[in-house]
Amino acid sequence: TVTSLAAGQVVTFDLTNSSMLNSNSLSSSSSINTGSIDFTMNGQTTTINIDNSNNTIQGLVNEVNKITGAQASLIDTTGSGGLSLVLKSDLGTTNAFSLSSTNNLSMFNTSGMSSSSTPIKLSVAATDAVFSVDGLSITRSTNSITDVFSGYTLELNKTSSDAVNLNSAI
Repeated sequence: TVTSLAAGQVVTFDLTNSSMLNSNSLSSSSSINTGSIDFTMNGQTTTINIDNSNNTIQGLVNEVNKITGAQASLIDTTGSGGLSLVLKSDLGTTNAFSLSSTNNLSMFNTSGMSSSSTPIKLSVAATDAVFSVDGLSITRSTNSITDVFSGYTLELNKTSSDAVNLNSAI
């Protein structure tokens, strides 16, 4: 059985919201405040510094994309500048992340976010794959399992309470 699939964390920021950038016509070159944001993932904190050389929405995206295991992108949800910032992590619970700032970029703090909060929403929680083999519960941070059966890779594609029988011949 496969109880859960591994997933990376996904957090969305509605940049048009009045507590964020408060504009319905944003572009990647729209300016943001200068300051710093602490990005914490897997027990390590990386400080993102936004200064006069990178104080645009795209500048923030570029800085996040420099962090190993993190990806940032912009999505125009309206087709006319209704930008959302989307941050994603690599698979597994160890790659859950948070952002915090005590200065001019505090609007990007992720404390208190949930799957129903706005303007910052936890769209997908980071999870590990949990499955069983011969009655043993196994947890991995990936859906491509290479260390259970020597010489074989298990690709977990969906959750299921049904048993899966694997046959092999040498």
